Amino acid sequence: MKYNTGFPVAAAAILVAIPYSIALTAQWLYGWPDKPGYKKYAEALKPRRIYGLTRAVLGMMKYLKYSRLYFQWKLWYKENNSNQCVKSIPFGHRGNKLDLYHSPKINKSDTELLPVVVFVYGGAWGSGERSMYCLLALQLAKELNATVICPDYTTYPKGNVLNMVQDISDSLMWVRENGHLFQLNKDNIVLIGHSAGAHLCALTTLFLLEGTESLFIEPSRQNEIINSIKGLIGLSGVYDIMDHYEHEKTRGVEYISAMHKAMDGVENFEFYSPTARIRKLNKERLERANFGLKKPLKMNMVKRIMGRPRQDECSPQDNALGLMHLRRLFSELCHPPRHMTQKEQEEKLYMMLPVFNRVRNRVTCCIVIMRTLK
Repeated sequence: MKYNTGFPVAAAAILVAIPYSIALTAQWLYGWPDKPGYKKYAEALKPRRIYGLTRAVLGMMKYLKYSRLYFQWKLWYKENNSNQCVKSIPFGHRGNKLDLYHSPKINKSDTELLPVVVFVYGGAWGSGERSMYCLLALQLAKELNATVICPDYTTYPKGNVLNMVQDISDSLMWVRENGHLFQLNKDNIVLIGHSAGAHLCALTTLFLLEGTESLFIEPSRQNEIINSIKGLIGLSGVYDIMDHYEHEKTRGVEYISAMHKAMDGVENFEFYSPTARIRKLNKERLERANFGLKKPLKMNMVKRIMGRPRQDECSPQDNALGLMHLRRLFSELCHPPRHMTQKEQEEKLYMMLPVFNRVRNRVTCCIVIMRTLK
């Protein structure tokens, strides 16, 4: 009887050759396990890591359906859109650049100052560029009737997280110093960040609140910046670094991820975790950020936002983020219909505040909003 070898060979290719080829190539490109000597290769060849990495790499294929957007933003950004956008404005001491997007409703003859949205893009702390988000920034400027600024920042391996926070702080400093040239209300800034950008927005705000010397900004100027930040919105952000690192370990991607490298090692995870820094803030600084220690509801809200929510806390309404929600919230923050007392403003804010907790494989999508006292 002739033995058919076709099925065993195909099974071996699918279950062994292909996964090992994908996983080893990924580790060769992005980094081997942080182990001494031969142990790093032994760790790299573990089946759990091989199949976890293969699944993660193949999962990235789903983003190919957005390839059309790549050509759309590339084409738009190359065109001359000076009436809608001012590109490549230098800022900061590292010579980074930012793009400024005008609201279509802006009137150069009008003296009204527009609120400012600073959008910080994501990219796992190791990739991304401001031009990729030109269409999003343009839409935000239109829907929110605000000026949107999208700055570049140093990513790994060119810099670490502290360098990134310094760059975001420099972009806020640029708004304070040059806002009058573009009809910007330098005292009305909202930070919006996505993914790693959400983490950097939260961390930058806390560094400024603490008056951190490593930002190389005078304490008085840091105080001016923090008072001008009226809100912070974080989308799909990472706020507990160790928690996210444990999630990466379950997927087998912790060594190829730029996160622990950008943080300068596991020992600095707590230092760069917004949740850990909030817990260490004293009462005066918490009240300055308007989190409010005096009202337990506010602290519970902060814990729910910044921590990891329980599955039973999520409602269907929590699982969607629409531009109309963002527009309404932003409008209430920057253009109140009438004068309201501090208590009324707080009640209105928390009534409208959508806490979006979409939990999938321990990944949380949430919104963080911090109001500073005027």
